[in-house]
Amino acid sequence: TKHFSVEDITKIFNQKFNVLWLLQRNAFVGTPLVTMAGRDGFRYTVARILIVIDKFLCRIHLVRGFDQIIIARKK
Repeated sequence: TKHFSVEDITKIFNQKFNVLWLLQRNAFVGTPLVTMAGRDGFRYTVARILIVIDKFLCRIHLVRGFDQIIIARKK
């Protein structure tokens, strides 16, 4: 079965495995950060701020990150 969304994959893991640890990150920072123009100092400062915001929003489950690290045990 082919799954296209982060939600599908997460749902399947929860159904078939006992999820011990789930880390989601990079909800929105990936593409904007690598395509940002400007001086290095500006880009690095903005990137650091956006990464902190992204991690926080993922941690409180307001957004879902596209990158997932899942540690699970088979049921």
